[in-house]
Amino acid sequence: MGFMAIAGLTFPKLASREPYWLAISWALFLNLIPNYSTAANHYWLTVYVSFAILIGITQKNSPKYNLFRCLLIIVFGLATVQKLISPYFFSGRLLGDYFLSDRVLSNTISFIRDNHAAFISAYQESFLHFNHLTVFDGAASPILVDPWFISFCQALAVIIIIFEAVIFISLASNKLFKFSFSQWSILVFIWATFPIREEYSFFALLSLLIFLAKPNSNIVLKALSLLSIFAFLAFSVGNF
Repeated sequence: MGFMAIAGLTFPKLASREPYWLAISWALFLNLIPNYSTAANHYWLTVYVSFAILIGITQKNSPKYNLFRCLLIIVFGLATVQKLISPYFFSGRLLGDYFLSDRVLSNTISFIRDNHAAFISAYQESFLHFNHLTVFDGAASPILVDPWFISFCQALAVIIIIFEAVIFISLASNKLFKFSFSQWSILVFIWATFPIREEYSFFALLSLLIFLAKPNSNIVLKALSLLSIFAFLAFSVGNF
């Protein structure tokens, strides 16, 4: 895959041909066979994007659908529904995990509270409590730390759901999609989520999708989308 990607970047004409994207798509898809049980949702999205590009090139003379817009609608639609029905998200557990685990930038929350180390210690102790609960009870149980922090995570969860729902509506509505709001909102969502999640490849994919979904956007949005793509790819490759 690495050699194929380098070839596409080195020879731009190669990346505009159907056989190239057919090879990319099937290579990504076949890689799922031995890694099906451990493949992240974001890897599946990569497969979908590669096939969407292939279909787009195939139908370049008479495209019937905006496939990249459709993928964005699916991503934000399912994300909104999943969060609405998830006690794990509403309880603050998921966001608390992002803030207090080693998977995110360790100083994300320290600008609000100085006792970040104590938060982490309490969070680790809460895991001992969750080990004695069933999966569903554990998912719905709040983090056993300062009530202020629990309220903060729950309020942030509601804000995220509203924001993602608004993005979904702006993408699904033909009238709203004509404006630049959807592109701006996705870029804001990406960079606002960046400090608490290390999903750099996913952010690069979202930036690529909105860039391809709105090819006629103004030069500023095009530049910001491209900057986001290359920045997050650099973060991912460089283990920022």
